[in-house]
Amino acid sequence: MTREAICIKGTREGLAILLDCDREWEDIKKNLHNKMSVAGNFFRGARFAFFGNKSIPQEKNSELVQICQQYGLVYCQDVRWPPVSKASSPAPAPAQAPNLRNLATRREGRAEASLHWQHLRSGQVLTSSGGLVLVGDVHPGAEIIAAGSVVIWGKCRGRVQAGTRDPHAYVTALELKPSSLQIGSITAPETLFVHLSGPILAWVEGDAIICRDI
Repeated sequence: MTREAICIKGTREGLAILLDCDREWEDIKKNLHNKMSVAGNFFRGARFAFFGNKSIPQEKNSELVQICQQYGLVYCQDVRWPPVSKASSPAPAPAQAPNLRNLATRREGRAEASLHWQHLRSGQVLTSSGGLVLVGDVHPGAEIIAAGSVVIWGKCRGRVQAGTRDPHAYVTALELKPSSLQIGSITAPETLFVHLSGPILAWVEGDAIICRDI
């Protein structure tokens, strides 16, 4: 079980919210409120369920459900943890205009999207064997490397390399001003992001990286 009171994992069915039931109950609720507050509307509409290293009493589960519902999440008992592997399942269809709030629950190939709450400082490198969701900023000198798509719920000023194993990967951020952006084998020109502002989505078409507002 994670050392954090709350840890959120993406699965095929939705969000698995893992609880360290050895922590004080008020600490668990406070941590859940904090994570939901930091994410803002990012998880709105996402399905979720709770899982603990010990049995969770019904009344306490209901309290946590109410907290998540305040932020627009939808309780669903179909969410499973650990996730069930389905090697025969078809790969997800490429999306030119992805639904960002569903990215945390999407699987990139057979690997799940990893979810991180942190600011990435200069010299730090964050990697993922699937997709990657970062709730925080990527500062100059920091780097993200992901096999699938990358969503940055913050400002991106560092280097991003996405789609190392997925030609249909995309990159999006609330502010996309990377020092370098590569999707698959395609590298964006330095001038691409000069006049862009606000939330931006970037993906590959042909042999070029395309950007648009979202």
